[in-house]
Amino acid sequence: MKHFGLLLASSFIVVCSATFRRLTVDPVALRERKRAEPRVGDETIYGWSTAYYDVPIDNFAFTSAQTYRMKYLYNLTYYELGGPIFFYTGNEGSIEEFAKNTGIMFDLAEKFKAAVFFAEHRYYGASMPFGNISYTNANYLGYLSSTQALADFAKLITFIKTDVLKCPPDTPVIAFGGSYGGMLAAWLRMKYPHIVSGAWSSSAPLLYFEGGNVSPSAFEKAVKEVFINAGCNENTIANGLEAIKNLMNTAEGRQFLNDLFRIDPTSTLTESTDSDFLVEWIWAAMDYMAMVNYPYPSNFLQPLPGWPYSCENFARSEITDARQAATALYQISNVYYNFTGNVATNCVNWNVCGESAIANLGADAGWSWQTCTELVLMMCSEGPPNDFFDNQCENYNGPVEIQIALCAAEFTRAGWNREFLDVNAVAIEYGFDYAAASNIIFTNGNLDPWSPGGVYANTPGIQEATKNGIYTFLIDGSAHHLDLRQPNTCDPPSVKNARFQITNIIDCWVHKNSCSNLPNATPLPPAGSENPQNCKSDLFGYPWGQMQTMLHSVWSVCFFLILYGTIGSTRKLRLLSDPVARSFVKNVKAASTDPIYSWSTAFFDVPINNFAYINTQKFAMKYLYNNTYYKIGGPIFFYAGNEAAIEGFAENTGIMFDLAPRFNASIVFAEHRYYGESKPFGDLSYSGIMFDLAPRFNASIVFAEHRYYGESKPFGDLSYSDVKNLGFLTSTQAMADFAKFLPHFKANVLNCSSDTPVIAFGGSYGGMLAAWFRIKYPHIVTGAWASSAPVLLFKGANVDPGAFDKVVTEDFIEAGCNREAVYKAFNAIHELASTTAGLTFLNEMFVIEAKSNLTQASDADYLVSFIREAFGYLAM
Repeated sequence: MKHFGLLLASSFIVVCSATFRRLTVDPVALRERKRAEPRVGDETIYGWSTAYYDVPIDNFAFTSAQTYRMKYLYNLTYYELGGPIFFYTGNEGSIEEFAKNTGIMFDLAEKFKAAVFFAEHRYYGASMPFGNISYTNANYLGYLSSTQALADFAKLITFIKTDVLKCPPDTPVIAFGGSYGGMLAAWLRMKYPHIVSGAWSSSAPLLYFEGGNVSPSAFEKAVKEVFINAGCNENTIANGLEAIKNLMNTAEGRQFLNDLFRIDPTSTLTESTDSDFLVEWIWAAMDYMAMVNYPYPSNFLQPLPGWPYSCENFARSEITDARQAATALYQISNVYYNFTGNVATNCVNWNVCGESAIANLGADAGWSWQTCTELVLMMCSEGPPNDFFDNQCENYNGPVEIQIALCAAEFTRAGWNREFLDVNAVAIEYGFDYAAASNIIFTNGNLDPWSPGGVYANTPGIQEATKNGIYTFLIDGSAHHLDLRQPNTCDPPSVKNARFQITNIIDCWVHKNSCSNLPNATPLPPAGSENPQNCKSDLFGYPWGQMQTMLHSVWSVCFFLILYGTIGSTRKLRLLSDPVARSFVKNVKAASTDPIYSWSTAFFDVPINNFAYINTQKFAMKYLYNNTYYKIGGPIFFYAGNEAAIEGFAENTGIMFDLAPRFNASIVFAEHRYYGESKPFGDLSYSGIMFDLAPRFNASIVFAEHRYYGESKPFGDLSYSDVKNLGFLTSTQAMADFAKFLPHFKANVLNCSSDTPVIAFGGSYGGMLAAWFRIKYPHIVTGAWASSAPVLLFKGANVDPGAFDKVVTEDFIEAGCNREAVYKAFNAIHELASTTAGLTFLNEMFVIEAKSNLTQASDADYLVSFIREAFGYLAM
């Protein structure tokens, strides 16, 4: 949702009020601010310890070794070895505020014997990658993104297991998060299912983005409904907003408003256009009160009474008198800004007060930056009868144009430009189809204006995903992530019941033998501990009066944990070895020499760094495609290019071409960055099967070249010159290239439906990429054929480091080679290298180039490595 004041004149957008600075309502709106007033409710019940963990500033490039200190909180009061880890995915604010307002984690820790951790999101609170200059320009601020934060959390969880708790590596981890934190909790499970066992995603507006099919004005419509349902008179609020605009046209009216709203002298209303400031100030109060309409006094954003209260003694009947209607709006907004009565004056001019004018983000512009880069919320007001406010959607050409204007005003001086606004980032990186997701609980409250953007039973893919442990709850009478707060005697029965069912789901994820008593899809009869006359914390109250004997299992739930190894080992003196034979790479034939298969060549621009918004540099990624057998409705056969020019893989992946006619498929080969022609700056087990299958499937065939290989060099001839240029050569960057390319290929090359199936093919390292591509981007890739992919030859996968050489040895023995003769030959090389005559013999025997002649005994190691490498490639 956007609040701003714009004047359109002579085709220029003029910033006429501070409301231009409020880019979008913050889903949580936690902020650093000083309070002189006493706390109201929300007493801090639980304690924690504070610690820090060093994580890379850029998790997806190896351009430097810079790290920053990420703050985290932990409580081990109830932890016992064997218990799970409860992990809060921190969002846009200091982590302490989330710990104070997520009491359910502490409350359940006692039941589960769990360790509790709250991780602070980079660029918020004390977790500033560049200290006090973190917000100064795009070079520093560009590493603020959800993808970087998720990678931080994944690294921290691994560290917690190995160094903090020293617990087994398979210790269950349950992610918790509310609002943006709920989005992160869900995405963490989706992107890192091998690290997180399940997630409780509360009040997460995951669909409020381009492609999520949520009405941009749904938020403000929900705000209006919240106030009307609480007894506020719709006409009085509308009359009050109109009255303010009319009163601002006269000096007498402006003085009345300055006095009524007790406006601070620093932001006195002096011109008619200053009404924008005041309306924005009122608008923000109404939005945030609708979000945190808890049934008891709270202090989450501001000290507030229990809901409903704002219209309790005013605005219940229609008021037509201008000054009385304006007074009604003052009384409503005063509940938010000054319920305690301790605030003497109100500063409403954003240019003077900054974001403290609406008690929003304080000094941090972090959330604004995120909505100007990757999290571009599709929100605007539509005006009556949809909502109380102006028709932004129509007046300013929709949410994207609004956002461009807002971001330009806010961040141009920091280096932001239009290309930073990645409207499709969420659709590409996370998607809106949850068919491949597993073990996530999505909760939303019907009183929460963010709920229209939530995930429900009718969200694409959810019905399929229920068998994988996906649950959705629409909780009657619940506000913005009320379900995550400390249980309270004044909680509605529906909230207690949802917590009860969710607790049993988590019990199933943590203890697999407890899965027989999964909750019924229908809410259970409430019972027990509600006491609306005496609101207080309900400590360790599980099952909160719910009747466990009434549980029934109405479906069986399968839980799939996608496990694969991470990070690997090397052999001495074989650093240049790779799964694809270098001899193959050196001897790739030109495509024109192969009479069986053919393709067209094209290029697609992708960012050099897909995970940082520090600049808009791009490179041309090369890809090959064949649409000979493609028909509308057919799939896309996509080859995830690996470590060589893409043509070599196209020539040797004939199965894709072979299946294409059967499936009416389009075939695409994408070149890996930094290989072939896909150079950002300046080999495979035979794959003709793609061509062979293309006729069978009527498929389009595409081979995408991996960055930094072939012609896909991000920095041209300088791509390999130094770490600064070469550091963007990673599998994660390459997969992000492919993920960006495929929607482009569907929309602009094939002009096919966005749900056209995509089958990824790959062999060796390409097979690893094909498998990982499906794991990381299941909303983009329908399935994967991962051939000869050594995905477990890394640390943690428990594969014998000598397994490769053992198989090579067995291959040669089976072929008739004498093991002892080979051993003796290697020993003979070392013996010969100990004498000058022997060195000469070896140089001549192996026709060694003069520049690499063996000159001393230790050089025998190089020759032995050279021979061993040949053995390995021959065996492959």
